[in-house]
Amino acid sequence: MTCHRIAGAIVCTRSRRRRQAPKPLPCRWPGCTRRATHSSWGCRAHFFKLTPSLRDALWRADRDDRAAYGRLGRAWDEAAGRADRHVAEILNRPPAPTWRQPELPL
Repeated sequence: MTCHRIAGAIVCTRSRRRRQAPKPLPCRWPGCTRRATHSSWGCRAHFFKLTPSLRDALWRADRDDRAAYGRLGRAWDEAAGRADRHVAEILNRPPAPTWRQPELPL
């Protein structure tokens, strides 16, 4: 919000700059070409193929990391790694190399 003095009165206006939506990430299920939401592990169809405990761990890590850091962090990376290993076991494939977010200084 910016304020200006106009003819003795103070007038405040809101900034018109909008926050850009986060770029959607690719689904982490092997072979899927659909897009996932910013914080989701995969597209809706594949996310709900995970076990409820893995989905809960991803949701919990997303909520806690965003509250603490404002972004996805180490807890989400660990939960996503467990989900990747689970899918690799289901499909009898070696797990894909994990993508790691760079550590940012606090």
